Amino acid sequence: MDILYSLTATILFVYCLKLLARRKRLPLPPGPKPTWIIGNLRDMPKAKAWITFSRWSQDYQSGIIYFSLVGQGFLVVNQMKAASELLETRASNYSDRPQSTMNALMGWDFSVALMPYGDLWRSRRKVFNQHFRKDAVKTYEPIQEARIHGFLKDLLQEPGEFRNHIQILTATITTASIYGRDVHSMEDPYVKLVDEAVSMLANSMFPTALLVNAVPILKHLPAWFPGAGFKRYANKCKVLTERMQNEPLEEVKLLKDKGVAQPCLTTALLEENEASGGSQPGEETLRAVVATVYSGAADTTFSSISTAFNCLATHPDVVAKARSEIYSVVGKDRLPQLRDRPSLPYLEAVYREVMRFYPVLPFSIRRVMEDDVYDGYSIPKGTIVIGNIWGISHDPLAYDNPNDFRPERFLDATGHLNNDEKVVAFGFGRRICVGQHFASSTTWLTLACVIALFDFLPMKDDNGLDIPVRAEYTDEFIAHPKEFKCSIIPCSKEAERLIAETYNGF
Repeated sequence: MDILYSLTATILFVYCLKLLARRKRLPLPPGPKPTWIIGNLRDMPKAKAWITFSRWSQDYQSGIIYFSLVGQGFLVVNQMKAASELLETRASNYSDRPQSTMNALMGWDFSVALMPYGDLWRSRRKVFNQHFRKDAVKTYEPIQEARIHGFLKDLLQEPGEFRNHIQILTATITTASIYGRDVHSMEDPYVKLVDEAVSMLANSMFPTALLVNAVPILKHLPAWFPGAGFKRYANKCKVLTERMQNEPLEEVKLLKDKGVAQPCLTTALLEENEASGGSQPGEETLRAVVATVYSGAADTTFSSISTAFNCLATHPDVVAKARSEIYSVVGKDRLPQLRDRPSLPYLEAVYREVMRFYPVLPFSIRRVMEDDVYDGYSIPKGTIVIGNIWGISHDPLAYDNPNDFRPERFLDATGHLNNDEKVVAFGFGRRICVGQHFASSTTWLTLACVIALFDFLPMKDDNGLDIPVRAEYTDEFIAHPKEFKCSIIPCSKEAERLIAETYNGF
């Protein structure tokens, strides 16, 4: 009887301690009320979740929102203040990535962008920083300028194919900079290879793939086992990711041995590795670095430039004002160059507004490494953090009428750039896009040259009426403007002449 009494008393004591701990624990951030077991599964939007998450901040009057899905907690960061504090000031606790068993099965665990926070990630990120910091990307400026001049020629000859021209432009700048190899068609085998591998990654969120992420032991099922379709899908993708890492690299090695390789990121990394002894870990690092750039740079920049075209087609007043500034600084006898950028504040404001208007990556995903507290709320260890880049860029408290395209929001009363200089589209903290300076210069220079040379006019329907251009976007991990039509014509005979004079026939 005494034993039973003691056991009962112990259980009651422990239970009371737990109750006291719960009372002392700070509340979770506000958010929709969860349902038992499934959490907020029923509250999840079916499309463009970033818009719904942004609205929740207004509904709950909070810059951070919390919800759960089948026991997994999620924190959505919708405002700049919270993003700066959590993702930058406390970066050591907010720089991890949630890991996906399916990504590893598909061979995507090589990607520096998807790797967990740790020593291996830091060592590879260091290589990135050495070659893509602001001063280092000047190495790629001749490549960018030459390929953009070729793009202008293509745009002049076939303006109706502008979307395809933008794709080829971003692909060839990427492959020429990384592998010293030009792309002249989207049917290029290396372009098709990376497109298929990236598409398989983007489409890997089907039910059985999500199940293996939730129950990792399922990865040991053989591909033939009933219900193991995820394994067959992953095996197919892994062949692509391995080819994507190996084939372009081996081609550069072969050309380098023959003495005919073009200077590029890969040749630079190969030479650095050889100078340090030619270690296997060094080659694995360079393989991962170049493949990460290869798989991520072209499609994101394509989206940014496509957004720019969409905005220019609907805002002729912006085109006229930016062109006037270009002519006053650069003149009409040459094209804008990257060295002109500091002297063109209105054009810089146009660029910043393009990047704000619809960020390429609406979300940035992190994982909290240790328990934290912010603004009186508890943020438990293991919480998945969604930096709502779209929501931060469309926060009505920061940007008046955020759905309007208005470059003037980045200028002060005197016409100079204001202090809102952070391009949120590139992310935050230690996980900020390492290629931001490379992507920025490509997008800015393309924007500058196109504005200097072309007018964007509405197409006409059969009745002679303007066909409206709408800003509609895909619901994907990388958001793209949906296809639209507009008439792109040279603004003068001098513009046509300038295009012909500057094209070097790369």
